[in-house]
Amino acid sequence: PPFQKFTVHVLDKQHPAVKNLPAQWETNDECYFFKELNASVKVLLVSDISNIRESRDGKNITPHVFGNRYPAAWCHEFDGGKIMYTALGHSKEDYSNTTYLSHILEGLKWVMDKPKPNYKKAKATSSAIDEMKYF
Repeated sequence: PPFQKFTVHVLDKQHPAVKNLPAQWETNDECYFFKELNASVKVLLVSDISNIRESRDGKNITPHVFGNRYPAAWCHEFDGGKIMYTALGHSKEDYSNTTYLSHILEGLKWVMDKPKPNYKKAKATSSAIDEMKYF
């Protein structure tokens, strides 16, 4: 969808990546839609898409997999490491917005915080690299 205002809601106020955020806030951004989400991730933020204009030409592009609240940020611990993803932050104004910057900074702190990654839990096979095709 085109850039427009929508509301973002915090789902887990205890998580470091969102602990300093208001329970909800308005943003002006692109709203990313996903058809699938790994069931083992922890969703931290959702976008309320109940009032958004879906596309410039009026075509329905929303997969409606998650109803009117779409995942906007999530985290995951796996294979001895941590990841955090955010689907927000598509305008230069976001990087002077204290709410958004708090989300990014605290998320990065959480990813880099102790304990250090346990590389013994990491799983990778050399066949995955062998199967890659370089162009």
